[in-house]
Amino acid sequence: MTASVDPRLLHLREKQRQLREAQGPDATLPPALVIVTFNGDLAAIEALGFRPSTVLGKIATGWLSVDALDKF
Repeated sequence: MTASVDPRLLHLREKQRQLREAQGPDATLPPALVIVTFNGDLAAIEALGFRPSTVLGKIATGWLSVDALDKF
């Protein structure tokens, strides 16, 4: 499987790290709206923290916490 992550999501992950350094380990950014393409069952992606809002074939939009990016 090949994964590609938008650099803007990587930037959010860095912003979250900086936020936690400044405000403590419980500080968090709101979830990001993302578009994912997938093979197989969407449930596997949901198990990683993805919360779909729309699904069309093998493309889904939905919400993902910045912390869950590392699981992808």
